[in-house]
Amino acid sequence: MTVGAIACLAAGGTVPAFGDDAGATWFLPSTSKTVYRGFFPRNAPPALTVPDGSTVRIDTLSHQGQNCLMTCTPGAGDFSAAECKPSGDPDPVAFQAAQGVAADEVLPDATEIFYHLDYARRTKSCVHVLTGPVYVEGAQPGDTLEVRVIKVEARTQWGYNTQGPAGVLPTYVPQPTRKLIRIHGNVAHFSDDIEIPLKPFQGIMAVAPADDYASPIPAEAVLRYVGSRPPGPMGGNMDLNDLGEGTSVFLPVFQPGAQFFTGDPHQVQGNGEASGTALEQSNAITVKFVVHKHGGLNGPRAETPTHYIFMGIDTDHNKAVQLALKDALDYLRAEKGLSPADAMAFASLAVDLDIAESVDFTVVVTARVPKRFFKRQSAFWHQPLAVANEAQRQGLDPLPAAEGHDRRQ
Repeated sequence: MTVGAIACLAAGGTVPAFGDDAGATWFLPSTSKTVYRGFFPRNAPPALTVPDGSTVRIDTLSHQGQNCLMTCTPGAGDFSAAECKPSGDPDPVAFQAAQGVAADEVLPDATEIFYHLDYARRTKSCVHVLTGPVYVEGAQPGDTLEVRVIKVEARTQWGYNTQGPAGVLPTYVPQPTRKLIRIHGNVAHFSDDIEIPLKPFQGIMAVAPADDYASPIPAEAVLRYVGSRPPGPMGGNMDLNDLGEGTSVFLPVFQPGAQFFTGDPHQVQGNGEASGTALEQSNAITVKFVVHKHGGLNGPRAETPTHYIFMGIDTDHNKAVQLALKDALDYLRAEKGLSPADAMAFASLAVDLDIAESVDFTVVVTARVPKRFFKRQSAFWHQPLAVANEAQRQGLDPLPAAEGHDRRQ
């Protein structure tokens, strides 16, 4: 991309992408002018504006090892300046070198953001690096933004999982540790004896929150900003490993243009994210945006070629379970014509209630409704079973390279 193109993006312009990657028409790089850290600003200037129906390739950076040049105490509201001072933390090249990663393996945008980010106005905490916002023309409050995940590609051949006094069992590993994991083809090389098939996805996909939405974290609510750690009605840090290639994510729109953000890229993760992190590794994600007018959603949901997925999000686990199940039951009644009793009976026989997210203040529970039990099914835009069996699509088995398959088909 040319310097002029990046400058246009920084000013909120729209720039066609180079090449023809998966039909991509637009490209949004991760730069100091197109990312925010640790929060979802409302009505920020667009990093990119695209028409409804556009396909966009977005570069994202993992926050693992992506230190901040400045340590900041956030101000009130989305755009008030923070009080910042030098952190003394090493830049990405120096930090990764200490972990055994060569300088030429570190992404240039990681270093550019470290040194040039406007920390006072684009950072609330030194956590998730969020690329956006992407404004989608025609999206208005009350609509639904469908995000079709066409492709997820690793931008590096290495990533991290961290363990320590965090996660589901915060006392199990008392000292912070970091494990460097390299990927080879379609698997993560965990050890000489363990290889884990990849199932790449974005931990965070979100729209800008509503004006009256308050963070469930009291310190953030007092300062009137929405941090990126707890998921909520806008989506956010859902950390659901179903949300990879071939998935549609449906998000309620609260602000003009929807204002889409993505980050927290993963190569593979068990649902629940037990240690508090997955295989954290920078991705490029290609998505198609589709606006559904007057969608009527109150929170995120998803559809894969095999399942309808409903999400219950709450600080209370039992409430999250109830919310997910209630949405699934309402869908079975409205879309499949079942009575309340039959909907509950079907759910008890066929719907899985699973924990997706259990380590980021709010809990995400999913109700997964299998499509295969319905004789009449509506068409879905993605058909991965034409090139892979279901175990391969879910990342349980790698695709056989000898037969010419590619996991991103």
